[in-house]
Amino acid sequence: MLTGSIPLHQFQWPKIAPPAFIFGNEASGLDADFEKIGTPLIIPHSSHIDSLNLSIAVSIGLYHANTVRPHELDEES
Repeated sequence: MLTGSIPLHQFQWPKIAPPAFIFGNEASGLDADFEKIGTPLIIPHSSHIDSLNLSIAVSIGLYHANTVRPHELDEES
């Protein structure tokens, strides 16, 4: 599955539970069954590259979750 249409920076993080990240490989992504249990996101990148290395994608996702999401939760308090 390479069908993510929501950019990571536009995703509205759930307020009730911490997120779970599941990453696929650069070539084929994840099995389509994963789309049924979560929200497929994309990390926008330059059109000059085919994909992000998995370790880079994980780093970006976790960084974003640990810097943006806590601020969103603080606004709810």
